[in-house]
Order: sequence, then structure tokens, then C-alpha cells
Amino acid sequence: MPKVDIKLEIGTVTETVEVSSLANVVDTTQSKVAVSVDKSILDNIPKGRSFESVIPFAAGARQEPLQGSNGFQIDGASDSENVFLIDGINTTNIQNGGVGKSFQMDFIQEVQVKSSSFEAEYGGALGGVINAVPKHGGNEFHGSLFSYLRSNAFTPITATAFSAPIRPPR
Repeated sequence: MPKVDIKLEIGTVTETVEVSSLANVVDTTQSKVAVSVDKSILDNIPKGRSFESVIPFAAGARQEPLQGSNGFQIDGASDSENVFLIDGINTTNIQNGGVGKSFQMDFIQEVQVKSSSFEAEYGGALGGVINAVPKHGGNEFHGSLFSYLRSNAFTPITATAFSAPIRPPR
């Protein structure tokens, strides 16, 4: 068996300690549960044509099919117990609750959903408070062009069964 001599040298120990002044701040004076879905998220997720499609991002919120097409339960409260706002203005349907005025996603900057322990100014809400913040203008011209195309040519063809009456032989 061959003999191999290996020479090991003593190295130096290096450590790096990084100190950053940017610490996550936990506000211990507030107990509300809220989520803000801002433009950077809205631009990169699949969503519906209205701001209600991002309500399930909030804790305790889910779409409830038995409450109509846009019914949302937040913390167990029905859709009629939620308050819907557009830029802070109450747009809740006064007759039976729920979304009174929808707002297209193309014009939304941020959607705020407060699901529990929110401020006293929203005292009429037993479920959640949903605020759609529209995009605001500026000094530069900007915009986008969009279109929706619905056609029967895109609908899948379904097989139709034809039946003829069976007659006994004569």
C-alpha cells in the first residue's frame, strides 16, 4: 500500500456579522386582521373582472356559492353583513347587502380587506370591510387598451344524441 504524506496548514477563522437597522415592526397597539392586495400583486395574479375576486386573499374569507354568484363569507358572517367601499365610500347594497356597485379590476390600484377587529368607523360591518382603491391620475399621459371577446366559436361542441321511436316489425 502506498504511503501518502499530506501537509495540513492551520487556517484562520473568519466570521461576518451583519447588522441592519430595518427591522420588522409589529404594531402591538392594533389587533385588526387585514390584508392589502396592492398593484404589484394584482398585476401578477389570475383574477376576475371585478375587485371581489381577490377577497379570498384575506384570512377567514371565502366565496360562498349558496349566497349567489358574488357571495363572500368573512369570519363566518354572510355576504349581507359585509361592508363594501370604493375609495372609502360605502357602496353596499342597501336592500339585501352584498356588493352594491362593482368596479372593474382594470381601474383598481389596491384592494383592502379587513376581516376582524377593525376600526369603530366601520361599526355597521359584522363580517368584513372591503375597500377598493381606484387608480389615481398623474401629470403624465398613461393608459391601457383592453378588450373582451365572447363568441360561440369558442364554446366546445357537445355531442347531441338523437333518438327515433322504435316500431315493432309488422
